[in-house]
Amino acid sequence: MTINLCGITVFRNLQPVPFDKQVLHEKMKEKVVVIEIDLGVGNSTAIAHTCDLTYDYVKINAEYRT
Repeated sequence: MTINLCGITVFRNLQPVPFDKQVLHEKMKEKVVVIEIDLGVGNSTAIAHTCDLTYDYVKINAEYRT
């Protein structure tokens, strides 16, 4: 399995790998953060979109009434 965060490999062959933490920190501040996970078992792909789940986001949405 390989995991890339914002184009930076952080996990390869079931092991964490060294990476520049400051560079990744800056990239994680971008509006869109891409997380790629390659399970290494075939050619299928999937895409999932999610949104900001910060404390304020959850708080605001918890106030809605149905």
